[in-house]
Amino acid sequence: MRCFCVPTRSHVMTVSFLLLAVVSTAQADAIPPTYTVTDLGSGTAFTYNPISNGVVTTTNGQTAYAFPQTFTGTTISTPANFPLLDPVPVGSNGTGYSNVNYVTLYPNGVAIAVDRFGFNANLNGSASWQQADIYYAQRNSDGSWGQPVALFSATKNYGAPITYVPNASAVLSQSGNVLESTLQIPSTGIGNSASIYNISTHAYTNLSTLPALVNNGYSNIRGLAIDDDGRVLVWATHQSPNQSQSTLDTDDLVLLTPSGVSSNPLPMTAPEPGAWMVMTLAIAGFAVHRARERRRRS
Repeated sequence: MRCFCVPTRSHVMTVSFLLLAVVSTAQADAIPPTYTVTDLGSGTAFTYNPISNGVVTTTNGQTAYAFPQTFTGTTISTPANFPLLDPVPVGSNGTGYSNVNYVTLYPNGVAIAVDRFGFNANLNGSASWQQADIYYAQRNSDGSWGQPVALFSATKNYGAPITYVPNASAVLSQSGNVLESTLQIPSTGIGNSASIYNISTHAYTNLSTLPALVNNGYSNIRGLAIDDDGRVLVWATHQSPNQSQSTLDTDDLVLLTPSGVSSNPLPMTAPEPGAWMVMTLAIAGFAVHRARERRRRS
């Protein structure tokens, strides 16, 4: 880690630098964190969940990494005064609607919700139009809510029933990072993608274009989980060394660790003395059995 120091030749120079730093920070976007990539092995994507009791294990179960998830949200009924992100659309092709769904409240008062809006089908049977946005709002101490902040929009959906649910999700971590993930929709051919948004710094990191992943042959990123310290777990397609043989591509479990956070493996628990004794007796018994079998055959 490099440290850039400012020589203090005069108080005026120092104060001028500090003022310039404050102005520059206010006008520029926050710098997203740098992630290190740890490939935890190939597995069966979308079905295998390796997280248990604050640790995540490799797909072969041989190595464990810290992954604490004590900061979790609770699904609640939509509060009466909860803000609506999208206004009801107005048009000639049907009755407009905008509904808040799936509100998840976190311990810090942040709530993530889905807003579905669009038009119902006309009486003449023409197709409906619908879109879904995922956003969050902060609950104030008096019970009111702050202004809604959009996270991302799901794909516009033509002709789908009004019960359509977007293939998208967003979860908040204790570190203030929101893991956003959209899943592939077969009918449209849209690929999986994932990103990180920090509600404090407003830094946005698109994991689907993250150099640490892209430059190492990872694509089709799907967000799986995020822990208290901002570590991110994703599924990603790992391209084979021979790019012409796509059948060799694998679905890999990948751990992304932000700068300043440890991704070192946890020490594996050694068997208790009693377990060692049982294992030793079992091995000795097997050896005696094999010796007797050999004597009988001879």
